[in-house]
Parts: sequence; C-alpha cells; structure tokens
Amino acid sequence: MAFTGDITAMLAYAIIINIIMIPLSGLLLWLTTKIFSLKNSRFLSALVVAAIVHMTILILSIPRLIFIKSIWINIAVGLLIWLTVSFFLAWMLVKRMYGLSWGWSILIWLVWSAFTWVISFIIGLFVSVIIGVMLFKSAAGLFASNMTTPTGKAIFGMI
Repeated sequence: MAFTGDITAMLAYAIIINIIMIPLSGLLLWLTTKIFSLKNSRFLSALVVAAIVHMTILILSIPRLIFIKSIWINIAVGLLIWLTVSFFLAWMLVKRMYGLSWGWSILIWLVWSAFTWVISFIIGLFVSVIIGVMLFKSAAGLFASNMTTPTGKAIFGMI
C-alpha cells in the first residue's frame, strides 16, 4: 500500500513531535534522576535512553500508521506500543544505565513517564494548533483564489 497524504501528514507529525520530545524527555529523565539523587546522573545518559526509547516507538509506529485505518484501533495499538516499549525498554535501560534495583528503576520510570506524558500532551497540543492554523490558512487561500470570475474580478467584492 502506498503512502497517502493523510499517512504522510501523520508520519510527519510523529517525526516533528519526536524531534521536540527526545531532548525534552532526556531533560525530564535527568531531572527525575536528580530528584532521586542518583550518583551517576548525567544529562547525556538520560538523552541516550530517551533517544533509544522514542526512536524505537517511532519505528514500531510506522506500520500502525500505514495499515490501520480506524482511528480508535490506531490509538489503542499506539498506546499498547508505547506501554510495551516504554515499560520494558525504558525500564531496562534505566536499570542498566544507572545501576538501579528493580524497584528503584520502576519508580524512576513511573515518574519520568508521568513527566513525559504531561509535556508530550502540551507539546502535541501546541504543534497541532500550529499545523491546524497553517492548514486552515492554506485552505482559506485556496478558497479565496477560487472566488474569482474568469475575467479575474472577485465575486461579491470579497477579495
């Protein structure tokens, strides 16, 4: 199946969100490790963990965006991918990167995930509004350009 405009737009949106969220998620993981006073808390380590997790989720989401047409099933599969990858991959990476026990790594993962969800929602809303305004402006311009007569005069004096 070939890419359509809708799938391309969703993929572009997902890539834009990931470009924004990888450094922010790394920052949030770093802040989470600072909150819990971990000894080997470094921003670069947090950034590596965030990049691996976000890129894995993005790569696993591409088939979902291409083949699943129902929005509700798409959302459910997306949440399942996020939960599975985030829980197992992020949890294991946090455990290994910071040398934590199972319990501490779960706690760090939970706090980091909560921070990431809140910031993700805010950034997603912001990017959606910007894209929506851009699409509305281009659609309004297209509509306005079609409101002229063959002689080039505007219909009803609107333009």
